[in-house]
Amino acid sequence: MNTNLITLCLLLTGINIMNAQDNGNIVTDSVRFANLEEIVVTSRKPLSIVRADRISYLPSEMTSAIGSNVYDALQSIPGVSIGSNGVISVNGESGISVYIDGRKSILTGEMLISHLKSLSTSGIEKIEILTVPGAKRDASEATTIINLQKKRKKDEGFTIGLNSGGHIGKARNVYGNIYTEYLMNSHYLQLTYSGNRARNASKLFTVRPYSDNDEHLQQNYDRIRHDVMHNTGFSYDYQPNSSFKTGSVINYNYFRRREPAVMTTFIPDSKPTVTDNTACFINKNIYGGVYLKRIFDHPETDFNLSLDFFNYHNSEDQFMNDNTGNSIIGDMSSKIFGLVGAMDYRRLLSSHWHLSCGTRISYVKMNSHGDYEDLKAAQINSRQNQADNFGSDFGYNENVNALYFESKSTYGISALSLGARMEQSSTHNAFSGNESAESKDYTRHGFRIYPSVALSINDSESGSWVLSYSEKITRPRFADLDPFIHIFDDITHVGGNVNLKEAISHCIDMAYSNNSWLRIGVRAIYTSDEIVKCYREITDKTVYVTPENLPRYLQFIGTVSAANINISSWWASSITANIVYSNYHFPASLDSSSNIMFTPMINVMNRLNLPYGWATELNVSYRGKAAYGQAEVSSSWSAYLGFRKSFFNNSLNLAIYMNDVFNTNRTCSKIVISGREASLQEREFENMRRLGVSLSFRFNSGKNTSGKENRKSCIDEMNRVNL
Repeated sequence: MNTNLITLCLLLTGINIMNAQDNGNIVTDSVRFANLEEIVVTSRKPLSIVRADRISYLPSEMTSAIGSNVYDALQSIPGVSIGSNGVISVNGESGISVYIDGRKSILTGEMLISHLKSLSTSGIEKIEILTVPGAKRDASEATTIINLQKKRKKDEGFTIGLNSGGHIGKARNVYGNIYTEYLMNSHYLQLTYSGNRARNASKLFTVRPYSDNDEHLQQNYDRIRHDVMHNTGFSYDYQPNSSFKTGSVINYNYFRRREPAVMTTFIPDSKPTVTDNTACFINKNIYGGVYLKRIFDHPETDFNLSLDFFNYHNSEDQFMNDNTGNSIIGDMSSKIFGLVGAMDYRRLLSSHWHLSCGTRISYVKMNSHGDYEDLKAAQINSRQNQADNFGSDFGYNENVNALYFESKSTYGISALSLGARMEQSSTHNAFSGNESAESKDYTRHGFRIYPSVALSINDSESGSWVLSYSEKITRPRFADLDPFIHIFDDITHVGGNVNLKEAISHCIDMAYSNNSWLRIGVRAIYTSDEIVKCYREITDKTVYVTPENLPRYLQFIGTVSAANINISSWWASSITANIVYSNYHFPASLDSSSNIMFTPMINVMNRLNLPYGWATELNVSYRGKAAYGQAEVSSSWSAYLGFRKSFFNNSLNLAIYMNDVFNTNRTCSKIVISGREASLQEREFENMRRLGVSLSFRFNSGKNTSGKENRKSCIDEMNRVNL
């Protein structure tokens, strides 16, 4: 809670009011002087800021976010969910991109999740959920994005910040973040380090048909992930005057995971098979870039130029052995290099008309290699060839050239935005090996225009409306293309698909906000060639899991958000309710009927102000049954309880909290495989009950310069990087 002191001192002097003239006498005001006492007005920052095109959440007002990390903060935002594979969803829409200060993060998947866990919310001003796309945004992005807006340094001199915390329970972790900033005249430097060490356990139990009779095969899968992550970043901005900015940034990310697992398989009329599977992943990533921004004297006219790069090196070692004497060792590695150049120009042509245009050129090259070796010498001749069949060499080159135009016309309370993005793409695949993939080289060329249009009406009294349409493309992730088969045991194989095609989506979005507490939104998305993980039987007992293109996918999302409802002077609440309609249509080869389902979701956030400066937050979320490809996921719910207190003028913050208080956040799924139903029960302890504590400290030195223009780096990081 913040307190704003408003002092009103009005001196009423020399007020002579002539009301009338009666019998020659002038009647004047009998009060000539008055003093108004000082008035103290107490207000409270809202939990969120509601607009038609976005909802913004303030971490400083969320107990679940203050002194914590960004990952936990995102998990507590209504409608946001993060899967164990690092895929982020908002209100049922998956594949959400994460931006930092308007720049797309090039980390994706589990590397992005690890980075978010080590990123302190103490440096985040607000978290925005943006729903109206434009032609400037890359065509391969989802129609919804999450933008993390950083706080701006306004004090000359040094600023040092520390943040640390951790969880206890079956999933334990400890994280820390330290950063230092220096601002003097035209120079701004920032150096950060963040680290994370975690132990995440999970249990998986599956039951599926075996052979052509009524018998079933059962599996118990116990896994423990030991993660270590280090991230170091350096940035420099130079702004000699208000019309010119330049700077650079570079980051190094190191991620290591050791994952021992045990799979116990019960096959009818057979002895149980126990497979020990230990994998070790090491990712070394470096990325950065330079930028230049020129602001012209003409109003609202600027020019941006940037060049970004990334270089990833990922390796994986795998060792498996079972109680029948079979042993296999796997060795996999991949290298990814990319360059992205961008140029943007914006100009105000008249008082009613803005024009933006720009170009993007990106180049990505990936090479991966993987093989298995059978260590059972007695069967080397009979099994080595089988192990070799699961190996592969894969090369992938991608070049995307884009040109966009966007105009915005404003008349009174209405605004119309029209845009078109033209993209020319070239991809080349070269691979060999892998018995489950068709071994051939191919080159693809494509050209497509992606239109976007948005009409908005913003009235201070009646509220604001937004109606938009956009067309998007979803290109396969590099990890989904890599054909290497990961063997979990003799009956479960997972691999990529080099034959994946791009998915094209059409999205219509309409939203209303009264600009204070209410937002109502409706969204319809139609996708052809949707990329979804699919399950196929190779033999009676072996299942192969790989991403595939579905003929079509239809989704409707209805959202109602009521924010900042003041139930009393000490109790504020925000409620978000969604209804999601999903319709997956499968190819005939999968032998699965359409998966159609309505999914209700609701989230209630309660903020309570307690005595002695303590604040508490109680959040309850519920998600009904949901459809994901061939799977039907059961309903689940969870509750969050947290307490926080600030010390030393908000320089020190302490938070104590418990996730999933009642230990209910577990999932059960039904999956249709070759026309027959299988069931899956999963417990990811990282998303279940954990007790946590976090502590953050921020120290400022130097004189206050809050009147200075906020520094903002303009680096437009990789607009098309999907790992």
